[in-house]
Amino acid sequence: MQPQEPIKPSYDFILKDQQKSASRPLSNLPMPVLVVAAVVILMILLIIFGSLLGSKKAKTTGLTDVLGRAQEITRVNTLQQGALKDPTNLGLEATSQSGLTSDQTQLKKYMSSHKIKVDAKKLASYQNKNTDTQLAGAAQNNNLDTAYLTYLRQALADYAGALKTAYAGTNDSGAKVILQDSYNSTQTLLSSPALKG
Repeated sequence: MQPQEPIKPSYDFILKDQQKSASRPLSNLPMPVLVVAAVVILMILLIIFGSLLGSKKAKTTGLTDVLGRAQEITRVNTLQQGALKDPTNLGLEATSQSGLTSDQTQLKKYMSSHKIKVDAKKLASYQNKNTDTQLAGAAQNNNLDTAYLTYLRQALADYAGALKTAYAGTNDSGAKVILQDSYNSTQTLLSSPALKG
């Protein structure tokens, strides 16, 4: 007699069934259920991305306000160059013009590097033609220096307020540094004796 080889039991049938069910768990679901699940997931993703983009716009509103106010003060300063007579006022005009131009340059550079678009129409809305009319009338009445100081005091105070609001509304450390520096220089201008009185 020949020695028989021992019979080796095969358990492949058990493993084959488990592999099939593990590889396609969603295949047992009906097609309409899969479509609804995909639509729900897509809607959730759209809501998340929408809220992220919406929060970015909210954070830039304060920066646009700061930029608009600075631009308006420098515009009015430019119109008064050569018309002011008092040496103190000439110094305040030159100092504020230099400081605000620097602030605008830094803020525009920051906004550009962070791909924050500035709406030109929104910036143009800060132009106040009433200020031009009042200062022109004061110049005709030989009262331009006093009217300019009144304007500059209020405009710088409003600008400082916009800087504080924008600072509180951002979490970006780069923006905070620019806004804090601008606020400090504006406060220095406002503490000058001519603008205190």
